Amino acid sequence: MKEKHEVTYYILFSIIAVFLLLVLIYFGVSNKQPIRFYDKLLIGGLFLASCLFGSSLAFFPGWYKKILKPDMSNAYIKNDKVVLRKRIGHHPDCDSFKNHVIAFGENFLCTGCLGLAIGSFISILLILIYLVFSYGNSSFVFYLFFFFGLIMIAFNFIEIMFPVRNKYVHIFSNFLIVLGFFLIIIGIFELTGSTAYAIISLIFSFLFLITRIQLSHRRHSLICKFCSKKCKMY
Repeated sequence: MKEKHEVTYYILFSIIAVFLLLVLIYFGVSNKQPIRFYDKLLIGGLFLASCLFGSSLAFFPGWYKKILKPDMSNAYIKNDKVVLRKRIGHHPDCDSFKNHVIAFGENFLCTGCLGLAIGSFISILLILIYLVFSYGNSSFVFYLFFFFGLIMIAFNFIEIMFPVRNKYVHIFSNFLIVLGFFLIIIGIFELTGSTAYAIISLIFSFLFLITRIQLSHRRHSLICKFCSKKCKMY
């Protein structure tokens, strides 16, 4: 029940964040500031660093915890009443989670993490392209950026909680959410010319990402809850 309430709060906060972003656009467009190149470098650098950090977590989940808390053990606590399963792609080796991982030879990757990594790499290329070119007065295009970005994030949230999962759709969905972050941040930055607004939209992107993670955890818990097996990994 507590987990359900946490997910609800994150969804509520994400909805509030969307409305705040709309407010930023409304007031920012009417007072648009000229965009300086070093402002573009700052926003591009922050987004680039975020993508690199996110993609590192996709391939090496929790690596930063080993640095912050080197004495923390990743071993599971044994319980005589619970039969723990091994994990592949950091998901239980279980038929219920077979569409949550994808095999590459003898190695398994989480489909969600793979999609996030692909989205991060493509977004890095896009931000580098963005830094090189000038876009003039293309307000309509950046309005499309913003709203398409919101649609991509909403699609990802819905897909995560959908009862039936297709691994390839899930990879695509997680690729879209990172691309959505890129479109929202650049859209707001170009529409308002405000570095502060762009940084706020970057912070809200982290909120959307945490909400996505909470939705994923909730989905995993429901799978285990309605499973007849006793391992209950989530």
